[in-house]
Amino acid sequence: MNCSKRCVIDMSLNTEARQQLASKFLMVVTFLFFFLLPLTAWAEPVKVPNLVGKTQTEARLILKNLGLLYEFEEFKECAREKGTIFFQNPKSGTIVEPHFEVFMRTSALEFVQVPQVGNRSYSQYSELLGEIGIGSRVETSFTRLRGPCPLVRDTIETFVGTRPEPGELVCEDASVTIVVNRTEVGTGCHGKVQPGGGCICF
Repeated sequence: MNCSKRCVIDMSLNTEARQQLASKFLMVVTFLFFFLLPLTAWAEPVKVPNLVGKTQTEARLILKNLGLLYEFEEFKECAREKGTIFFQNPKSGTIVEPHFEVFMRTSALEFVQVPQVGNRSYSQYSELLGEIGIGSRVETSFTRLRGPCPLVRDTIETFVGTRPEPGELVCEDASVTIVVNRTEVGTGCHGKVQPGGGCICF
């Protein structure tokens, strides 16, 4: 008799515990359904902004505020400032889901201005270009002043100009052509001047 009563009591307690557990579980499910799901599955789609021309810092801030993820890749491209975005995927105006990842390419190089020549020789100018990260090559033209007989010659080098011209913008890994003219000028005659004309000296 005592055992029977005790078993009934134990079964009653187990039933009550299960009901309490089920009630708590229902409360948790209700909380998830009404409070957390609207923040994820029911979040509104997002329009991807135009990020081309912006820096990485600017793009990060914009995308974080929109709830979007991001990835950057540095690319050998030139811009006015290193780290500037020149490509994005998806394009601006595309509608995406929250937490979508936007891929961007940023410039690893920047534009520099071709310096003025001033009173520099072409070799000094070439050194200046190297100091600011611009390569250079020399393009030479020749002018020879000739007489009717062998002359003692001297060479005069003239700095003609550059391509691109001073003041223009080029990528820092570009090369500027330095145009030089070399003129051979006679300074005297070899040997005796021939009768009736001889050497023409310059």
